[in-house]
Amino acid sequence: AARGHQVRVLTTDSGGMERLRDVPKAGMAAIVDGMEVIYYRNASNWLAYHQRIFWPPDFFSNIRSQVRQFDIVHAHELRSPLTVASSSAAYHSGRPFVISPHGGLRHLGKKLAKQIFDVAWGNRILRRASGLFAVSPLEVQDARNLGVDHPKIRLVPNAIDDDLFRHLPRRDRAQQPGDDQCGPDGLL
Repeated sequence: AARGHQVRVLTTDSGGMERLRDVPKAGMAAIVDGMEVIYYRNASNWLAYHQRIFWPPDFFSNIRSQVRQFDIVHAHELRSPLTVASSSAAYHSGRPFVISPHGGLRHLGKKLAKQIFDVAWGNRILRRASGLFAVSPLEVQDARNLGVDHPKIRLVPNAIDDDLFRHLPRRDRAQQPGDDQCGPDGLL
């Protein structure tokens, strides 16, 4: 968005155990950091928070028309009903689809559920993806182990605004939580 591209983010209204407050009504967009953000109401934020199952019915009925408006689709998780719908819509609309699994390719925790997901949808999503952005060399290897063609994989570490760290105190001057000059959260 900062480079002049039109960016639209489709997400849910999940804000932890509760719904996000102050989000526009369904179908209306908010502008956040120059990006258009559309929030879809989850059927259950309990499921979203406790089981990481995001199920916004309006998203599913709207995704194909959303995808047709843009040049590329970028999903930020592999094992999600939203990714299944997004990748399918991109595939059927002839739009490139890229994915950033953010370290989520391995079968750590909920191993059986992840294996079932991968057989049903995940492997097809990875096979059809135009590209995969890995955050580490380990994730590059995980993607290759799951059959992603090496030329499709790009190593793109998580972005960090290094301006936030340009003026740090010297190591011998760092304060400990509870010091008078620390904030209530223990940070300088």
